[in-house]
Amino acid sequence: MLTLDTKRFDLTTETLNSMFCEGYTDINGEWNPTPGRYYDYIQRNIYNVNHNYEINIHKFKSKWLLRIYMCLTATNSKNIMLFNESYRTLKEAKSEAIRFIKEYDSSEKAKADIKEWKANHALPVFIINNGEPELIGTTYDYIGNDSRRKDDTFTYYNDDIPDYWHYRIDKFYQLSKFYDRISISCCEINPWGYCGSRIKDEVLLNKMLDIIQPIPKYKHLIDFLDKNKKVE
Repeated sequence: MLTLDTKRFDLTTETLNSMFCEGYTDINGEWNPTPGRYYDYIQRNIYNVNHNYEINIHKFKSKWLLRIYMCLTATNSKNIMLFNESYRTLKEAKSEAIRFIKEYDSSEKAKADIKEWKANHALPVFIINNGEPELIGTTYDYIGNDSRRKDDTFTYYNDDIPDYWHYRIDKFYQLSKFYDRISISCCEINPWGYCGSRIKDEVLLNKMLDIIQPIPKYKHLIDFLDKNKKVE
């Protein structure tokens, strides 16, 4: 997967001078902004940062509430909450957001947070080879989304992402948590897009589970399965 080679901007105190404003569309189709509710995105393909962030600043009574999230799988995915504090002024909240991200971005804490998150979200990807499941890699999101991305902005932390276009097939399978069980999703990809569906095949599921059983990164799936079997 290619990384876009473009000029990236440094974070400064002026980065958040202009933020998006939350709001709603009324019955006439007019946009109505909600005063005191702002957000913005700091992405690694635009700024000189290692990770992707979402910044929320909301007015609550006499305070400004600042929340910062790490967004690993999509622009607004809010995968990890990093910061949640209140400030007297909007200016203070904006300044603290920039200060925090610049300090956190290259820290050991950032690496540890991603490692912990990955330990609970790795999903195995399979193909069917001669009628049998073959493990080809890992997704932390969804096969279809991964296959359509043009750079590594939302996959950079995944050192096991499959090269979907390498295979002379168009159907891929992933295991994921679905309510109180593990299920199989089939994703059919092509140059124009993808379509997906959930399939029920207990024999295939058990074969896939046997393959991932000894692999540490998928332990959270096996633990989830065991936990819900005990509940039943």
